[in-house]
Amino acid sequence: MSTDKPEQDTPLDETVLAKFGPRAMAGLDLLRRTGVRELQFRFSDEPAPVLWLAYGEWPQGRLVAAAFDPGAALLQLVERAVDGGTCKHCRRPTVFLAHVTDSTPLPGMCAYQWDPELAVIRRSCEGNDR
Repeated sequence: MSTDKPEQDTPLDETVLAKFGPRAMAGLDLLRRTGVRELQFRFSDEPAPVLWLAYGEWPQGRLVAAAFDPGAALLQLVERAVDGGTCKHCRRPTVFLAHVTDSTPLPGMCAYQWDPELAVIRRSCEGNDR
């Protein structure tokens, strides 16, 4: 859990977000692939603890997610954006599994999950060919 807050007037860009690891960067890439038009990070430090908000805006609506660090807030936003959607490739309902790395299929679902070997978030309908 991070209690770090940004320096005053320092934008939270990819360089800053990268310190939260490749999973957060892969989440940012996936959000871009969903068509997010605007992405903002905000924080509140009073009262303690520091809370981070990730805000996303798409043509069809807006979502917000919160966590104790910006990387976790970003992954929460990815989950909210992906869960319950429809995969454009296989047409099955989508689900985001932030912390699952095995390739156990979910019947009838297209699961987006972290692939530590490739350092990307992959969809289950991509199969196992690499």
